[in-house]
Amino acid sequence: MQSKPLKTWGIVVQFLPKWLTTRFTTNRYKQEIETLSQDIEKRIAETLAPIDEKIAPKEIRPLINAINRLITYFEDRSHHEQDFSANASHELRTPLAGIRLQTEIAMSTDDKEIQQRAHQNVLIAIDQNERLIEQLLTLARLTADRVELAMEKLDVGQLSAHVIANLQSLADEKQISLKLESQDNLTLRASEESLSILLHNLIRNAINYIPEGSKVEVKTTTAKGGKIVLSVADNGPGIPEEKHEVVLRRFQKTANSAKSGSGLGLAIVKRICDLHHATLELGRTTKKGGLKVTVTFNR
Repeated sequence: MQSKPLKTWGIVVQFLPKWLTTRFTTNRYKQEIETLSQDIEKRIAETLAPIDEKIAPKEIRPLINAINRLITYFEDRSHHEQDFSANASHELRTPLAGIRLQTEIAMSTDDKEIQQRAHQNVLIAIDQNERLIEQLLTLARLTADRVELAMEKLDVGQLSAHVIANLQSLADEKQISLKLESQDNLTLRASEESLSILLHNLIRNAINYIPEGSKVEVKTTTAKGGKIVLSVADNGPGIPEEKHEVVLRRFQKTANSAKSGSGLGLAIVKRICDLHHATLELGRTTKKGGLKVTVTFNR
């Protein structure tokens, strides 16, 4: 099946010769344009290497430069999609292999205790798989060629409180304290769904990666110029500074990451920040050196 970039590129090639020959009617130009069109068609079949602008009349070289930028964009998208598919396939196979193994263990024994433990492990693996699929779908939706967010006026404090309430039971399992400090009537124009996903990922990551009995603090405040600052801080092991840029990429995990992590949470957060023209900063908490993630929005 032909990929979307190649389909789009094929449309460009289909109409390019006709448009050019209507603009440049001399026989010499027609011959050069036909040669150029053949070269472009050959590149579709073999490679998406940029076109040498020197082979085209100088009058259309700006167009060739624009086409080369289009080629670069499609090539980057193609590599990105290939890497994404390969990584996603690998990540999905891991919990599925665990489900198969635990099912075989349960089927091969009459020991009720072993069977129960295997069944519990199956449920854990299923939860991991569901979480991974949810993250993959979210990231795919947010990285589409056209992303349209439903922007509306939101109370950041109320939204944070709602997300915390949804994650409270998960925090209670590890005896982790979730604390919210927020200014009243702090409003921001943003996508409620995306901002909820951002907060959910940051708080859930903190819960997953910090020891039992730890603390997660969510804070919303204002900064100079009327900017709104949202931060999530914990007193866990943190992330080394040299790894800050790395963990914002897809499928990247730190050495102290939970085994169940997909390496997508912070990548999704980064994408949501980009869509809202917000800045994302990873740092350390001042007290015990845990991780502090700060997002700054322009009102």
